[in-house]
Amino acid sequence: MKNNQYISITYGAYWSNGEKNRRLMPLCLKLWNQRWYVVGRSADSRTTHIYSLDRIESLRIETATFEYPEDF
Repeated sequence: MKNNQYISITYGAYWSNGEKNRRLMPLCLKLWNQRWYVVGRSADSRTTHIYSLDRIESLRIETATFEYPEDF
């Protein structure tokens, strides 16, 4: 987050079977009900999503960078 680099994650969602691959702009970390989450915008659709850190199965930091959104 500090360097505005994209991340690629493999995420195992609680409500669906299987894993999903996502490419995100990580915007912040959030603590809620004793669980940590990453808030990020999808690189493709620019929609904001929240991902639980304990459900991220793999994470890769990319070399590509992004501009931090002014509206966040």
